[in-house]
Amino acid sequence: MIQPETWKAVRDSAGVIWSAVGPLIGVWVGAYVANRNQRRQWLLDNKRQEYRELLTALMNGILDSGVLGTDPPRPLHNFAQVAASSSAANPEDVLRPDPAAAEKTLEFRERLFNAIQETGRVFVNRIFIAEELKSSGVHQQFIEAFQALDKDGDVLKFALRTHHLQERIIQLAAKFFQ
Repeated sequence: MIQPETWKAVRDSAGVIWSAVGPLIGVWVGAYVANRNQRRQWLLDNKRQEYRELLTALMNGILDSGVLGTDPPRPLHNFAQVAASSSAANPEDVLRPDPAAAEKTLEFRERLFNAIQETGRVFVNRIFIAEELKSSGVHQQFIEAFQALDKDGDVLKFALRTHHLQERIIQLAAKFFQ
């Protein structure tokens, strides 16, 4: 049987040990909690930043392409045939190649292609929001908007598609701004 003096010695020793070890454990637990919260905040900050960059790139791409400018060529897929005059006597003169209009359309398509590439690059190099973009279908929606513009040349439909795309991206980003 253990003597009461032994229990008293054990209790006194445990008190001394706890007074030395207890604060160290408290510091360790506090550091762990702080580090976890700091990492979570860092991830949220990076996601917010990537969403900002994505929205900026999308709008810059649209604006740089000239699609929503004052004079986008319509339809986009009609390169060289432009009506020269509605009162031409010779039917061949009504539809004839207009090098200036064709050059303008080619320049526009080049700007559009560059805008798609730049904006697309921003879509694919997101680190923190890549999975959300993929699972939400936003990247596919971006591709489809530009493909439809290239196919049908309808700038108004394109503006509507990109507006919906922008709204969807803002919707995804909103959960990180709460």
